[in-house]
Amino acid sequence: MRNSRGYIYLEMLAAFSVCCFIALSVLPILELVVTERNNAMQRMKAHHLLYEKLQAYMEGESEAVDETFVVNDMTYKMTWEPFLPSSDFSGMMRGCIEYENYGERDEMICDAAKR
Repeated sequence: MRNSRGYIYLEMLAAFSVCCFIALSVLPILELVVTERNNAMQRMKAHHLLYEKLQAYMEGESEAVDETFVVNDMTYKMTWEPFLPSSDFSGMMRGCIEYENYGERDEMICDAAKR
């Protein structure tokens, strides 16, 4: 070990480069996982809100009126539209919730209810 002439320095530099490469490869994947987890939580909240609004409509507690509401700093837009009388679902109302997810993409979830 007396005459290493920089061999340890090169070995440390190579190990540091490998560690940096691994870290820089994992960070984008970690960011994607966090974003998808937030989107899943937001999608679950939107499904829950849609279910509550459709349930209230079916029980006669609320009317089919378009509205926009904010929950936890997220804006959701509820829209209603009747099915055509000639369709198999005549007499039913279609309720949709629109929102912008964490990836800044618009998403829409729809379901139907009958009074």
